Amino acid sequence: NRARMTPRERVIRALKRREPDKVPTCSRFTPWMMRTFNERVGAGIPEQYLTDSAIPSGFIHEVRPSFLTPDEYFGWEVRHVSFAPPQRVADFSAYLPDLPPGSAISEWGVAYVPGSLHHYKKSIPPLKGMTSVDELRNYPFPNPMEPQRHRRLDDMVAQVHEDQLAAAGFLQQTLFELAWEMRGMEELFLDFSLNKPFASYLLDRLTEIRCQMAARYAEAGVDILRLGDDLGTQETLMMSPETWREMLMPRLRQVIEAARKQNPEIIIFFHTDGFVQPIIEDFIDIGIDVLNPIQPECMDLAFLKREYGDRLSFWGGVGIQKTMPFGTVAEVREAVRWTIDTLGAGGGLLIAPTHTLMPDVPWENVVAFFEAVDEFGWYAAPS
Repeated sequence: NRARMTPRERVIRALKRREPDKVPTCSRFTPWMMRTFNERVGAGIPEQYLTDSAIPSGFIHEVRPSFLTPDEYFGWEVRHVSFAPPQRVADFSAYLPDLPPGSAISEWGVAYVPGSLHHYKKSIPPLKGMTSVDELRNYPFPNPMEPQRHRRLDDMVAQVHEDQLAAAGFLQQTLFELAWEMRGMEELFLDFSLNKPFASYLLDRLTEIRCQMAARYAEAGVDILRLGDDLGTQETLMMSPETWREMLMPRLRQVIEAARKQNPEIIIFFHTDGFVQPIIEDFIDIGIDVLNPIQPECMDLAFLKREYGDRLSFWGGVGIQKTMPFGTVAEVREAVRWTIDTLGAGGGLLIAPTHTLMPDVPWENVVAFFEAVDEFGWYAAPS
């Protein structure tokens, strides 16, 4: 008989580490899986939700399709808003000679060529051949703060809130990933040791732009600022904690502070795949509220809840390396139940697969995931 929370209320309450009525959930589908969704559910999704020209990864954004109500287990409880793509991308031909056919170039000058499997793409870095800061100063960095790029943000957030969903501003590939896509991963790591002025200038320019975007998202009223840079491998960090603390941590703090200056209550989400346990205290120190995706194949979820659950919320938790593609329906259901019991105690959990659902995930497991959240995700009463 208790009153249901709206999806927005549920998400905000959970991520602020208070028990909602139910554990919130969402998922991301590859275009392949979205087609399966459409075939099985019997309704279509507008084409604009399948890709985003500003984010050429092929991932869709979390949306609640208009033909589903928030109470249906295929619903999403978070919707992204974003800056509009540029009307015209700068000429990067001097930095990207001899591109293969079918290439696409982002506003940052990164070229993407089709990969060999599904939606995957290979990136070509435009800054790979540079050696000096003087060259980098002349590079045509984009300006997302052009008025036409963000003039609709306020209306977009208002519409998401009218739909009673949580609004998330999207700035994934915040600093490190964007820097290495522009420079090349090997070259950027060499810069960290052998050419710090170059790496510092590149990261400072990206930080300046990201701070402006973060502040604008906060001003527009998003509930969640979604940041992210993959820093972990399956078993270790991609760099030493000292390198992270010198090159990336202070700059990420600036981005978060820019948002919090506009809205002290904004929820800061950070995505980073893999094993990142040695720097989780750093995440908390710079103001991150929510850690994603919490891969059970890489970290001990029970330990994370015990050690950090009073200061950090968790988004994800159900593995896409093993459970979702290779588990039985019963194993998926058990993983959902265990994750809710472990990470969701007292609030602090938005349960989700730990990454985009790939074509190798059986449809029955997708159904089992959402049905299990609906069955096991209810709290006794909001606290």
